[in-house]
Amino acid sequence: MKRRFTDSLVFPVQEGCVRAYRRVRLLGIGLWCLLLTGGVFAAEEPERFLAQLRARGYFDTASDYLDFIATTDLVDDAFKQSIPFEQAVTLKERAARTSDRVEREQLLSEAISAFQDFATANPDSIRAADVRLETANVYRLMARLTMAGAKRPGADRNAFEQKAAKYYSDAMAEAVKAEVSIQDQRKKVRGELAAVRK
Repeated sequence: MKRRFTDSLVFPVQEGCVRAYRRVRLLGIGLWCLLLTGGVFAAEEPERFLAQLRARGYFDTASDYLDFIATTDLVDDAFKQSIPFEQAVTLKERAARTSDRVEREQLLSEAISAFQDFATANPDSIRAADVRLETANVYRLMARLTMAGAKRPGADRNAFEQKAAKYYSDAMAEAVKAEVSIQDQRKKVRGELAAVRK
């Protein structure tokens, strides 16, 4: 059997140096691969990261991450434009996991405001229909919560039902706005397709 030079080394310091060299070399290769592929996945990674944070229930961390990333150059401008939408989604998902009824209603109200602010500020956004549908879903959740409140002993059932009917009406209005947005997008696509076929 042929012996290598490193096999004859018996000093632990030198053996540790060989291991450290191998680790540094692997780390360097890993960093080089990250640098090469970093630009390819840059726009997709924040969305995946946020989804993982939300799935694990780290809503404060997700919100702080969005605040941080808005001030950096780590993401493209398209993602920066969608940060208020992502904040609203975080509020909605946080509300879904909150057991306190009062806090849940407050978070859902904040989510509705955030969705509506995004829709008003970005009417031509690619997420316009998504925002409207998300808002409609939040209104539906609030209506269900209100109806659940009507079942409590001593609750004024009529007042709760009127409030729930208002939420359902608002949900329907948002769904109609989403449908209009989808129809507008469909018209644009048809027009572009017709121009390409000529």
